[in-house]
Amino acid sequence: MGGTLALHLAANYDFSGVATLAAPVKLSLTDELLIRSFHWIVKWQHKTNGSDIKDRSMADLLYTYSSYPSRSTVEVFRLVRKIKPAISRISMPILIVHGTEDHVVPVTNAGLIANKVASRHKKLVIVQNSYHILPMDFDKQTIRSAIHAFIGEVLQQVPEQPQA
Repeated sequence: MGGTLALHLAANYDFSGVATLAAPVKLSLTDELLIRSFHWIVKWQHKTNGSDIKDRSMADLLYTYSSYPSRSTVEVFRLVRKIKPAISRISMPILIVHGTEDHVVPVTNAGLIANKVASRHKKLVIVQNSYHILPMDFDKQTIRSAIHAFIGEVLQQVPEQPQA
């Protein structure tokens, strides 16, 4: 959800750039209809795909949940519906990072974002050995390096502010 919130902010406010990790912008319509219809009956969803971190040594350091409120999933779907038409308003530099093994948000979302943003400066980084929580997984150093390089590129484009 954090990646989609970053997109929402980028579509509505002026920043020098934005980075988004594993952001959903298109999810299963069937899942959405089921959750919207039954979230008031089925209060909790149980994780069925296991940990969101492939690296067991990192996953053991992080307390994660085995279930989550169905209502929170309804809110994710609401945010995705809200951001989908707004993505084309994003014209600032953007870094889009996603993993091919993400079992929470399909990697195809990264391409959808890249194709819909208006930004001329966009960088798409697809990693091969991580699940959904990218900054803590096997590809964390690749991701950190990509973010660091992106910030450096964006800072070079920002005009200097006059000294007071």
